[in-house]
Amino acid sequence: MKKINYYSLSSAICVLLAITIWRLVELHFNPFDLFFDEAQYWHWGQFPAFGYYSKPPMVAWSIWLTTSICGQGITCIKSGTSIAHLLSAIAIYLSGRKLFSAKAGFWSALSFMSLPAVGLSVNLISTDPFLLCFWAWSLLCFIYALEQNKLHQWIGLGVFAGLGMLSKYAMVVFLPSVFIYYIWQYKNLNILKNPKLWLALLVSFIVYSPNLYWNYQNHFVSYMHTKDNANIGKSLIHPLKCLEFLGSQFAVFGPILFATLLYMIANLSKITIGDNARKYRLLMSFTIPLIAIMTIEGFLSRANANWAAAAYVSGAIVVSAYLAEKNLRLLKISFILHIVLYALLINIPTITQIVHFEGSKNTDPMYKYRGWDKLGEKVETLLNQNPDATLLFNERKVLTPMLYYVHPYPFNRIAKFNPDGRIDDHYELTRDLKDVNSKEYILISRRIEEVNQVKKCFSENKELNKIEIQVYKDYSVTVYPYLLKGFKGYDKCQ
Repeated sequence: MKKINYYSLSSAICVLLAITIWRLVELHFNPFDLFFDEAQYWHWGQFPAFGYYSKPPMVAWSIWLTTSICGQGITCIKSGTSIAHLLSAIAIYLSGRKLFSAKAGFWSALSFMSLPAVGLSVNLISTDPFLLCFWAWSLLCFIYALEQNKLHQWIGLGVFAGLGMLSKYAMVVFLPSVFIYYIWQYKNLNILKNPKLWLALLVSFIVYSPNLYWNYQNHFVSYMHTKDNANIGKSLIHPLKCLEFLGSQFAVFGPILFATLLYMIANLSKITIGDNARKYRLLMSFTIPLIAIMTIEGFLSRANANWAAAAYVSGAIVVSAYLAEKNLRLLKISFILHIVLYALLINIPTITQIVHFEGSKNTDPMYKYRGWDKLGEKVETLLNQNPDATLLFNERKVLTPMLYYVHPYPFNRIAKFNPDGRIDDHYELTRDLKDVNSKEYILISRRIEEVNQVKKCFSENKELNKIEIQVYKDYSVTVYPYLLKGFKGYDKCQ
């Protein structure tokens, strides 16, 4: 009887598919409402383009594709994330197998697939999964190109890197990582003499160029947003923010894996000696720089926990390969821990009902993702009662969920209050109140203190009943609606 190879590609794909299907089933039966960024991406996906205000287009293209196939339901909208993570894990398996062994590849793929950040993101739709996917395939192509230097491998690198840039601009860090590896390993940059590298750069530029052209047509608005998002230029000393970012990486990568990664970084001089030295240098070149950049960013300004996510593509491989050789038991414990934590997190509402425990925002990390569907129903009722009205918002975080949860979708019945004239989001760019002609407006605001500023811009206003959606005893989604008529212009709002 033929012995089963538990570490084969087919075995890995079977396990990865099982995890993916399980998570999609969980997502279907325990869906989180679309949060404001997700709802914005969904809206963009209804109108495919080569660029959008704050992000390159891949996330919107993904939503357009999945919703074209299976409809506008939550599971369908968010399914692109699960598919992207599955493809990432396959590329990680192939990279781990190529560099070390099938065993290392298998555990690298499982470690990545079970990462807390990956498990959490399956329930969301965002830019990160697509960045990770194309980063992983770019790394695989680079690994093969280093060894075999074949034309199709360099072209593949260019294609995937270009697609990564169409996913998230953080993909640009991939190129410095290539140079860091060469300087570290060979003490030179002889790779610059390889014409195939320049071909790969040209291919990546061609693949990415539609978004560059869109930005050119729109005053480079996406780049300006990315620059503003970095928030550098104000106070430049934030040690607590720096520590907060580093601490958050234990939750992103997992406590065992991140602790191991820190140990390996602290002992680089030891682990980069011997047969695996070149391989460790290669993977660390794609891991350390991004974590270091975001740690510095946290010190200078702020850095969100997910901003170094791409580092954990190579990070999952280097840590898994190390532990697969030194302490496989730790890898297994980490995998089980992450899977159990995911199962508990996704089922918190069900668990609290079964044990008759009153949930709260303190027991539900995803509490901010709940209640928007019911708010949409209330706002929809208001809109139906005032058929000539346009919905007016002074906050994108309320506007975008209402685009999805109010039916029919009010794409042409929204306006954004923007008295200072600055373009700070997509809707100030496309649906500024001054450019919308409507007989009356229904203002939906979460902050009663901001309502007075809006009311001054209109000749008539009428307070409507407050809408409060009680999610938990200590958390509700509350808005203050007003019926407004006679917009006087921003210059007369004082």
